[in-house]
Amino acid sequence: MAAKRLMTVLLTALMLAGSIFSNVSFGATSSSLKVLFNNNGSGESTNQIYTSFKLQNVGTGDIDLSKITIKYYFTKDDNKLMKFYSDYVSTGSASATISDNFIELKLSGGILSPVGSQYPKTSEMTIQGRTANSDWSNIDQSNDFSYTGAMSQYAENSNIAVFESGTLIFGTIPGGTITNPPSTYLPTNTPTPAVTKGATPTRPGTTSKGEVYLSVDKVKASVGDIIAATLSAKNFDNVSGYQANIKYDPSVLQPVYLDGTPYDNTSSPELGTLLNKRYNGTDMASNDLNNGKLTFGRTYLSLDAYKASGVKENTGSLAVIGFKVLKAVSTKLTLEDAPTLTNSVGGTMVFDWDGKQLAGYAVTQNVEINSGNIPSVTPTKQAATPTKRTTPTKRATPTKRATPTKRVTPTKPVATPTKAVATPTKQIATPTPTKPGQTSKGEVYLSVDKTKAAVGDIIAATLNVKGFDNVSGYQANIKYDPSVLQPVYLDGTPYDNASSPELGTLLNKRYSGTDMASNDLSNGKLTFGRTYMALASYKASGVKENTGSLATIGFKVLKVTSTKITLENSPSLTSPVVGTMLFDWDGQQLAGYAVTQAQSIN
Repeated sequence: MAAKRLMTVLLTALMLAGSIFSNVSFGATSSSLKVLFNNNGSGESTNQIYTSFKLQNVGTGDIDLSKITIKYYFTKDDNKLMKFYSDYVSTGSASATISDNFIELKLSGGILSPVGSQYPKTSEMTIQGRTANSDWSNIDQSNDFSYTGAMSQYAENSNIAVFESGTLIFGTIPGGTITNPPSTYLPTNTPTPAVTKGATPTRPGTTSKGEVYLSVDKVKASVGDIIAATLSAKNFDNVSGYQANIKYDPSVLQPVYLDGTPYDNTSSPELGTLLNKRYNGTDMASNDLNNGKLTFGRTYLSLDAYKASGVKENTGSLAVIGFKVLKAVSTKLTLEDAPTLTNSVGGTMVFDWDGKQLAGYAVTQNVEINSGNIPSVTPTKQAATPTKRTTPTKRATPTKRATPTKRVTPTKPVATPTKAVATPTKQIATPTPTKPGQTSKGEVYLSVDKTKAAVGDIIAATLNVKGFDNVSGYQANIKYDPSVLQPVYLDGTPYDNASSPELGTLLNKRYSGTDMASNDLSNGKLTFGRTYMALASYKASGVKENTGSLATIGFKVLKVTSTKITLENSPSLTSPVVGTMLFDWDGQQLAGYAVTQAQSIN
């Protein structure tokens, strides 16, 4: 089955759910547990069954996760041994049992509290795992009950069964009935418009007085020049995500990154000053370069944590796109409505931290180039010359944007202005009971930009890789002494438990990159990661990312005493290699690589 476009998957799934169930009568009692699913956009033939779930408490009381069981139904093609790989569980752990016709997941424990509960309580959790044959041969999903097509974003799948204390509370058993049908409910952490039964979109829920505008750094340009176009927002109460569709003339302009790297149909824009640090930001892109259309967006997934922080992001830049001039003729960049955008406002969709789509805001849609007319929006300095991504200013204050290095030939890791220092002793992991499927000869190393620092200094620690064939994602667990060091962004903004590191030179442009973070600041632990979601597109490009930096974390010195920043194994990592997990573009976890720790500080 051909993969659906990333930006339309959730909307399509919701519309289908609405049309399929609009004429069916259900009598079951609804549950306060909502279950969302994605399969990483995998097609009918794949070497892994991807099972990613989001569980959300939309009721008024706590939910005991130890009572929850999830069943994913499939048809076993042969007698080969199958194995489950647990990639990420945000609360507790999950165990799996594989039979001839289902994969059963049981949760170890934990509590989901109602939406709006204060930190450290949480109203949602994530489970990400994969099941594969022991020889990694392909699996036919076309006859699997729970496989309903490629799903790259989280949506409801009624062919998955969820039980609470043995009682079916959601989904369908093969040959059975739906006890809690998919609804038009939209999760608080996925800002995508709701769709009513019968696939009739609802109106956006909240009127806003803000403004979205498109600006450029130059209105006169010669052939070969790169024009920086910036999508910005101002005067909203708060913004948690957006989607946009930009139309341009492909015979006149070519979308590129600001370093000149051309876009492809999965390229996401470079980040702006908003939506770029915490709360598990996720990029989305489904471009049509042949017809001059860029459809893209970014959203925070951890909306509860964002709202609980009370720090509103409302004014600044959302995205920066370079356009290389092919012909010096009059042309326009236009924010334009598209079928993939529901209830759009001038080619845009904006969401708040309650996951509600906003309406009624102003949009400045057109920017003219080489026409002799000044655009209606005068470009500001922040739109013209972005700053480096590794040194962002406070999120609500637009600043200059970054000029990234090329993806496949990264420069020295951006967060290590001085020569990186590392211990000479490399550590090789001891195999754990669940061995990853692919051995690699690469190296992961942690470096710091200084080994002597005074109180108040910020040390830049960078997680790097080199010598791999290709890398599509990673997870890591860093241990530090919280009485000596405080994790911060390089501009001094303190971390919280949902903060993701600043990006490195890898995994930072295309293929729907997704950040993950679940930190424990009180105990000095940072657990984080980033992965490409559109693995098929990444592999099809043939352009391997294998050497460069993955992430940069600042540590503010609180006391001048000898201390270490260390990669350490953690229960939240499955089959880790010295506190790290790496994956290739086939989604296989890598093993056997070297890990080098950073040198001691002070």
